[in-house]
Amino acid sequence: MVQRALGLIEVKGMLGAVLAADAAMKAADVELLGNRRIRGGLTTVQLLGDVAAIHAAVEAGAEVVKNTDSFVSSHVIARLDEQVERMLLKKYQKEEKHEEPVASNPVKPIEKPEIKPETMEELKTEVLEVPEEEIKKILEQAHERIPGAELDPEKLDQMKVVELRSLAYKRNIDSLTKKEIKYANKDRLIRALLEKGVKDE
Repeated sequence: MVQRALGLIEVKGMLGAVLAADAAMKAADVELLGNRRIRGGLTTVQLLGDVAAIHAAVEAGAEVVKNTDSFVSSHVIARLDEQVERMLLKKYQKEEKHEEPVASNPVKPIEKPEIKPETMEELKTEVLEVPEEEIKKILEQAHERIPGAELDPEKLDQMKVVELRSLAYKRNIDSLTKKEIKYANKDRLIRALLEKGVKDE
């Protein structure tokens, strides 16, 4: 096995590691072993190659990282021992084997629950009988809430002028301006409301 050099660039954080690795790989023909995360946010970028290429790559990577204040240190081991190189290569090969692709865990389809005949009987509802008085009461309440239902002339005549003005503002009467609504008497407001109701219909 040919003895190669090992280049190490230690940086703070992943940003520094990516910048250092990118600059090093662009500067020389070297092999990127990977990066090793250490406690405290420190990351070491490890490079393999011939001595001259590793020196150039480490210098380029360190220079780029120094501009971002992420640089900690760098070092080149000129003639790496074969056993150390094998150790480093084995570690990275083991890590690659342990990484599983994301798609290896397929999404399971949701199973629909089976409805048994006994359950269907339980789900049936009873028809409720409602007395006629309650139905009339509900219809009267609904009639009061329907827009335009309040335009019954008898009901309008029973309302106070303040209530008629409020209703006129809500209905956006075209025949009267807001100032005219403010000073209009009861008869004029009722007439305007009834005219508006006829136009809307």
